[in-house]
Amino acid sequence: MLVMLSLWPLAQSADAHQLRPAIVNLEFTQNGSVKVHIQTNIESLIAGIDSSHDDTDDSPQTELYNQLRALSSEQLTREFKLLEESIISQLNLAFDGVKSDLSLVRLDIPVIGNLDKSRLSDLHLLGMSIHAYTL
Repeated sequence: MLVMLSLWPLAQSADAHQLRPAIVNLEFTQNGSVKVHIQTNIESLIAGIDSSHDDTDDSPQTELYNQLRALSSEQLTREFKLLEESIISQLNLAFDGVKSDLSLVRLDIPVIGNLDKSRLSDLHLLGMSIHAYTL
């Protein structure tokens, strides 16, 4: 079985404005579901800054990104919820070429820390493998 997870829009920042790839873990369960855990910079996702930029300052969305970075965890969660469907639809989890729909299970956004460093949030999603449909 070939598993493909396309995360093209995901990027995370090391320093406040430098982007790097997101960290993704997949857990396959006995019932055919797939737990997807993504550690990434939610602010860059909401602002629409993708991996085509090495630095958020190179993006036209820099001002929005900086505003999002200053938000509390609760405020940032509300901003994510406004775009949740759009952001998740950009993620592509497929098994042998068959796309699996992903749904949000939980979003963990840490409190504001050092604004010179990016805030890494945890996105927990759930999908189903094609084998779950044939059981």
